[in-house]
Amino acid sequence: MRRTAIRVLTALALATGGVMVAGPAQADVICDQPYRHGNAVSVYCGGGQGQYRAEVTCRSDWNARTYSSVGPWRWAGGSNASTARCDAGDFLIAARIRAA
Repeated sequence: MRRTAIRVLTALALATGGVMVAGPAQADVICDQPYRHGNAVSVYCGGGQGQYRAEVTCRSDWNARTYSSVGPWRWAGGSNASTARCDAGDFLIAARIRAA
């Protein structure tokens, strides 16, 4: 997997299909490329300091409303990825990594 060093100063858009990183100036995380699987996105940040989580924006299949969903906060360098999912049948339209 390609590793991407991310210095979070403000919201930073990545050229990876609409994935965005956002967080406070002190956050410094090193993340693997986000992995999209169906209507979910997983991200793992194996280095740096602070916490991170995956966030997605979804569109409902039956009424076209949009909503956000978030994965659990994880510590950089920990053993688990953060995964955010849209509800079954809904469409993932954007993904972000939030660092804190």
